[in-house]
Amino acid sequence: MNKTLVVDFDETLAKTLDSLQDFYKSLYPGAVLDPLQYTYEWDVWKDKQEHDEFWHQWAASDRYDAIPPLDQAVETMQTLKRQGYSLYVLTCPPNAPDIIRRRRDSVLNTFGADTFEDVLFGDGWMASKSDILKKLNPLALIDDVIGFIGEADALGIKTIMMNRLGRPVVGVPTASVIVRDWSAAYDQIIKWSPPC
Repeated sequence: MNKTLVVDFDETLAKTLDSLQDFYKSLYPGAVLDPLQYTYEWDVWKDKQEHDEFWHQWAASDRYDAIPPLDQAVETMQTLKRQGYSLYVLTCPPNAPDIIRRRRDSVLNTFGADTFEDVLFGDGWMASKSDILKKLNPLALIDDVIGFIGEADALGIKTIMMNRLGRPVVGVPTASVIVRDWSAAYDQIIKWSPPC
């Protein structure tokens, strides 16, 4: 029985948006952000250079190192690993400068060095998430982005959409399971493929 799980990083394993918004507010104190807004693009950039500088500054900041995992994410990943599941992190950070790729490992260390088989980056050019999913052929993808959920569903891969903020979602495939926390995600995973 397939026990390979692919898990997204941003807003699935870690509260990246909280860190990003906190850093954004420190640079733009007058900015008002809707707490349910789910976007990494804000209309404050003068140009692409300012936008890219923001990403580099954030990734180099202490706020990036302090990105906390989602509640129960560490415990759930460690439990799944002990129960015989193979876990992969597959992430496609927007505008991902190399520094984000290097720094992501420091955040993932909170999960334990041997929890994940690998950390894979889909960049949309060399290898998209769906290309990597085709190669891994996992039991399930756990992600927070509807587009990636739809791509996995089209490949016949089971999907769990992590929606920790409870924001309204439209266009989620009917076979996808929407959860707000890792306890519910774990319950669904073991329904699909019970532990060894």
